[in-house]
Amino acid sequence: MTDTPSAAASDAGTDIKVPGDASTLEVGVEPAASSAPSGPIGVAGADTPALTPASEHAPASETHESAPPSLSVDTEVAPTLREAESSALSSQTDGLVLYDLTTHRTSSGTPQKAFSPHTLKTILDLKLLGIGYERKRMTFTQIRGELAERLGENITVPTLELSDGSHLTDSWAIAEYLSSKHPQGALLFPSSSSRSYASFLNTWTQTVLGPLIGPLTRPAVWELLDEDSKEYFEHKKVGSSRLAAMRAYTSAEREAKAAATASALAPLEAALGVVAPAKFLEGGEKPSHADFVVFGWYVFSRTAGRAITRDIWHTHHAKVGAWVKNMLEFAGEEITRDFV
Repeated sequence: MTDTPSAAASDAGTDIKVPGDASTLEVGVEPAASSAPSGPIGVAGADTPALTPASEHAPASETHESAPPSLSVDTEVAPTLREAESSALSSQTDGLVLYDLTTHRTSSGTPQKAFSPHTLKTILDLKLLGIGYERKRMTFTQIRGELAERLGENITVPTLELSDGSHLTDSWAIAEYLSSKHPQGALLFPSSSSRSYASFLNTWTQTVLGPLIGPLTRPAVWELLDEDSKEYFEHKKVGSSRLAAMRAYTSAEREAKAAATASALAPLEAALGVVAPAKFLEGGEKPSHADFVVFGWYVFSRTAGRAITRDIWHTHHAKVGAWVKNMLEFAGEEITRDFV
């Protein structure tokens, strides 16, 4: 989930802000993307940092990424954000740092939980390509404070810091960069239609699925956060009156909203039927970025509780439920163990 300041939105869902990758679900955002540098990116090896354990993960959230963002740095909104350069990634991945969203400061000793749909996309991209990195988990207030002071007030997560100190911001921009610079990058977009397919899913999840899931999850997200982030989340991202209205939903209202969200997954069930018996959306033996775009929202929906999650993803759509299971197996315990 990320993090750019969000504007007020209707109770129906997220703050919809879809220029490029910018999005503002009350849980986070992914604004402007940085430019894609040239130069190869290496595969994780002996001198590459190992994939960080899931207990160190914490996704950030955006809500709407309509079309893929342009890969250029907006120096007006982020004057200190330097473009990634051609020398940033060479034959190894030493020095890569992923900035992520979490519930509590690392120093607090409180278990950090992962709930953002957006940084999870990048985490799974890096896993698929076997790229090592250091994960820096930050709370909403840390992102809006210390990270913004370093990289510009509109910085959001996921942001990938390269070994030369330059940065790529936004899950789509990062995926595009990795796909063009890593030797195995084609795995992210494995066919000629993969980018358009993933872009469609990016828009669909943020403009259709996200607004349905959001009202079910925001009160629970607030409960997960540390005190400083609770204040920020309630008063600056969601709004006290809106959050109070969501907390006041009756069981029947929550069940009705869950049913509406499950109905919205009908296209996903149909798409999985087309590629059956393949496990993943593009019909391959491995998932691609298209799968990661949707799976992030499954992870986010888990904050609403097990019953709601089951009703949305498993009860009505057998193929979607099987796909979720396959995605959890791909992610592995190192990533899934800090899911809500």
